[in-house]
Amino acid sequence: MPELPEVETALRGISPYLKSFIIEKLLFASQNYAGQFHLN
Repeated sequence: MPELPEVETALRGISPYLKSFIIEKLLFASQNYAGQFHLN
């Protein structure tokens, strides 16, 4: 399933800076999405 165009644009913009990093925590502005993501 393809991602949203704005997500792909953001990913291409920040990915060169995040290649060696591990995302350990996500903060959401809205609680509507918090239960839909898992980092395991």
